[in-house]
Amino acid sequence: MLAAHPPAQALRLWMDLFGDWLATKHGMTDTLLAMIDAGEISLAHTRQELLSAITTILDAGAAAGDIRADARAEDVSAGMLAVAAKSGEPAQARRLLDLIMDALRPQWGAADGLSR
Repeated sequence: MLAAHPPAQALRLWMDLFGDWLATKHGMTDTLLAMIDAGEISLAHTRQELLSAITTILDAGAAAGDIRADARAEDVSAGMLAVAAKSGEPAQARRLLDLIMDALRPQWGAADGLSR
């Protein structure tokens, strides 16, 4: 995504893809839990891959100046998962993800540790 889009746009598009992926897995919860119990997939490995992907985009965005330098992958991931868990409709999920993106944009005072 970074090759085709500016970092902030790439992150927002990636969030949509991740949300779509989560939606397809929703009906497979029992199967996924069984696979985790059997050791076929690892939550720690999956989490690390997720955080690595987000970090790559955040780093590119910070370098380009269109994503806050203090943004952490763990925080973005938590926000995305909260949206996925709580949003009842796709339109609401898009609005909530747009709010997360707004919070990730550089803000006045962010470099000084100040907030509005």
